[in-house]
Amino acid sequence: MPFFVSAKSIILPPLPEWPDRKASAVLFDDIMATIQRHTTIPCKFAAPSDAQFTAIPTALLAPAVSWTIASLKAQGVGYKANAFDCENFQRELCQTFAKIAARAGFKVSPATGGLSVLAKHAWAGAPAQGAHQVVAVQTEEHGLFVVEPQQPQLATCPIEAYPNRAFIFAVEDF
Repeated sequence: MPFFVSAKSIILPPLPEWPDRKASAVLFDDIMATIQRHTTIPCKFAAPSDAQFTAIPTALLAPAVSWTIASLKAQGVGYKANAFDCENFQRELCQTFAKIAARAGFKVSPATGGLSVLAKHAWAGAPAQGAHQVVAVQTEEHGLFVVEPQQPQLATCPIEAYPNRAFIFAVEDF
C-alpha cells in the first residue's frame, strides 16, 4: 500500500521487510578475507564503520534493489555521468539495506558495502570499460554476493562467479 513520503508528489511503497528478523553475525575481517582471495591486484580496504555486521537474507536482495530504483525514479533521479553514477547508486542501495535493518530493530549494520573494480568484462548492463562500483552483500545463506545497483531487476551473483572479481581495487562504505 503506497504512502506519502512528501506532501508534494512522491508516493512510494513501504520499505521491504527483513524476512526473518534474525541477525547473523558477520565480521569485517571475514568479508575482507573473502575479497582478498579473489582479487589479484592490490586492494585498498577503507576502515569499516563497525567491526561486526549482520548477514542479509538472500530473499531481501530483489525487493531492496527494486525499492531503491523506484525511490530514485520517484524523485526524478537517474544515471547522470559524474553527478549521479555508479558510486551513488551503490550508496543508495546500501542505505536501503540500512533502513530496512533499522526498521527491523537491529543494533548492528547490515553487511553491505562498495567494491570498486576495473571493469575488464561487461556484466549486468555495465560495459567493460574503466572503473566501476558495485555492491557487496554478505548473505546468510550463500556467502558474499556482488549486486549491480543500477539495474531495476536484480542482477547479482556470488563473488566466485563475478567476472571482474580479480580486479577489485578498493572496498569501502562497510
